[in-house]
Amino acid sequence: METRRVWYTQYVENRKGNTYGESPLSFFAVVVWLALLSGCTKEDVKTVSCHELEQISTRWKEPKVALWSYQGTQNGYHYFDFMDLPGLKQTRYRVSETEIQIAESFPLTLDKKRWRVLPWGPASIEARRKGIPQNVCGSVQFLQ
Repeated sequence: METRRVWYTQYVENRKGNTYGESPLSFFAVVVWLALLSGCTKEDVKTVSCHELEQISTRWKEPKVALWSYQGTQNGYHYFDFMDLPGLKQTRYRVSETEIQIAESFPLTLDKKRWRVLPWGPASIEARRKGIPQNVCGSVQFLQ
């Protein structure tokens, strides 16, 4: 038993440096990192019907920044992103491919440069000027 105690004491003495995982602060950093990582999962995506999405697309807080984007298609669903205030809140939705037809669909991507702006919400004003239909259900066209 004494050997065990001596070994443990030496182990603790040797580990007093700033090694990963030793201090409560580094443990806290790992916990926060894992929590943030787990926030980037499918649970962030709300599955809705086409008609629910149509209702949602008529509400926003700030017309200068509210923006609907098409993110792509995966596993039978079209994915959409809505960004609005406060704090540039982002919400993701998905709708079955059977409810919405997107002529120029592409695989789901998180690369915002590839997302396509939709003529919904405040962008519907510009879409009307350009003669682009603001359909949510049925055949959807992009604003750009």
